[in-house]
Amino acid sequence: MKKSITKNAIVRYLIICFCITYLSWGCVAFYSRAQNVNFNTYTWMLILYVLGVISPAISAIFVERTYEKKKYKEIIKGIFRLPSHKSDWLIGLIAVSVLQLLPYFVWSGEIVSSFVNLVILIPMFLIIGGMEEIGWRGFWLKRELQINEQRRFWVVLKVGIVWQLWHLPLFLMLGTYQQLRTNILLHTLSTLAITFLIGGLYIRGRSTFLCVILHSLINSLSDIVVVNQNLISSIVIMMACIGFFFIMDIGDRKESACVYKIE
Repeated sequence: MKKSITKNAIVRYLIICFCITYLSWGCVAFYSRAQNVNFNTYTWMLILYVLGVISPAISAIFVERTYEKKKYKEIIKGIFRLPSHKSDWLIGLIAVSVLQLLPYFVWSGEIVSSFVNLVILIPMFLIIGGMEEIGWRGFWLKRELQINEQRRFWVVLKVGIVWQLWHLPLFLMLGTYQQLRTNILLHTLSTLAITFLIGGLYIRGRSTFLCVILHSLINSLSDIVVVNQNLISSIVIMMACIGFFFIMDIGDRKESACVYKIE
């Protein structure tokens, strides 16, 4: 019965999330193309864009409150839960820095602004990107792991694929990162790479807050360092992130086994 309730919660989350995002982003994409203007030209367009961005958080909180009957205090506590290991912060920082900066030195690219801008960009991307983690990792991945704890790789992959489908309307808007700097194939590989990197850290520390911070840092660095993407580099980066995921997964399983033996 508990698994059934959890599955129903996930279905409700996905339906609400995709409806909000596709309706809001769909309107912006249609007007953007029809009038040949960027997605942020008018205030109402920017509002709808942000609404779509934060829809995973809205949907997750709504389902937790109305369907799972959780109190807001409990929901907020879950969002700001710190990782199980203090070292997760350092591991996450190093992993994200390598993910975003190493490709620049290997495959070249362009630094379009100063790293000092991180002071402004990180808080901004806490909303435009970071808050997605409340839904994708903090809500959905958490519940998928409750159902399929032993199939972690496939669970993380499933979340990543659906997460990419959620991004698709951004390719139809003029002026977005997706429309200007990448294509669906390369973006899919990039999304899956981030999925496995953040997913591995979530499995290790079970902290939504860490995922929020790391996602905002990834987006911020992407706004400063633009890498010359190609198919080979994207595949290599994705495979590296999958390797990172397995390291985190194996480490967590060994730690859990040790705790079990002691108990």
